[in-house]
Amino acid sequence: MKWFHRLCVGLVTLAIACASSESIEIADGGLDGGMEAELAIRAALASNEDCSVSDTVLVEGSWDFASGENYWALLALEWLTIPDPDARLPNVTITSFDVTLEALDGTALSLDDLPNPYSVSATSVIPASNGEEPALGTGLLLGIPASYAPAISDLGLDEIVIQVVANGTTSSGDRLFSEPFPLRLNLCDGCGATDCPPDAEPCLPGSNGEPWCRE
Repeated sequence: MKWFHRLCVGLVTLAIACASSESIEIADGGLDGGMEAELAIRAALASNEDCSVSDTVLVEGSWDFASGENYWALLALEWLTIPDPDARLPNVTITSFDVTLEALDGTALSLDDLPNPYSVSATSVIPASNGEEPALGTGLLLGIPASYAPAISDLGLDEIVIQVVANGTTSSGDRLFSEPFPLRLNLCDGCGATDCPPDAEPCLPGSNGEPWCRE
């Protein structure tokens, strides 16, 4: 798929994560070796028309659940280490995201028998910082599986919030996790449907304003 290929190609300063819906175990973590560290999700980003990563920050996301597609979000990640002089600077691999779907009042959505919260796996390598400036990367988050669309539609909500926690492992074996990042999401049913030419392939169909093709 065009969008998957291009979003999974690393840029000069960005490492792109290709997420899957496979659940994995999450462990709390810390960082040894006399080193202070911070892993953070800073923003959700838009994609360009050629499916590359844009530097445009999304204030809100959107998902047309009539598209039959997963909801995807590009997340801007930040990794900062402040080492001792003798400490080795580690890279960080983002291994998974923890996701909780919430109403605007902060309560978790009740989605029949579907799990909420849940975890999705990811692979994104963020290089070590120099101890002064943070290292930057992006992660491609499978925010909501398409199988959740009927249950979410039945709630009759126009907006929800996706709370996301990034989990990572340093090259020295320590585990890290970010603070929760809230992504407000507008919902619609069929608003992005369009008649596409035969060779059209939207980057992230149904997600964040991307159209999707009627059959």
